[in-house]
Amino acid sequence: MIVWHTLGMAPALSMITKRRFVFAVLPCLLFVAVLNQILFSQSSEQPSDSSMLWRAIRKQLSSPNSREFFEEKIKNSALPTLYGTLVHSSPADQPNTFLVAMDGKKDPEIRLKLNYFLPKPLPEGIRIAFEGIGESFTAEPFLLTLKLEELQRVVDVPSRPGKKP
Repeated sequence: MIVWHTLGMAPALSMITKRRFVFAVLPCLLFVAVLNQILFSQSSEQPSDSSMLWRAIRKQLSSPNSREFFEEKIKNSALPTLYGTLVHSSPADQPNTFLVAMDGKKDPEIRLKLNYFLPKPLPEGIRIAFEGIGESFTAEPFLLTLKLEELQRVVDVPSRPGKKP
């Protein structure tokens, strides 16, 4: 509110001061708007938003401060919708644990733990969408475990141009 008041209601500011202020503040406002859209959007997210979010999380979890990041930001926190590819489910006949590869990779990076057993297995290689709550994390091998209350949906998400599914 102060920013808009200062920009719109202060004719005493010189043109140079206004320009410096706008050029200094505008990039910050745009960054905050994009970050809010990615992290707190309640609408259905596009796969590219999910990929950007996952890459940001993965980068932090791969850093030297990964344990602190997990404990402060991920553990017991609900993550927004992410998209991945099912690599493995267990037990084989009525699964409740799923290993998911992210961002077109082949190795699983996320373990999903459903609080009930599915009546039949899901085929490996399908794209899934999920929201989970952070439960545990290991850096080597890299694996983030999320708790799920329900398996939201199985989706057919078109892959990004130039990438093979």
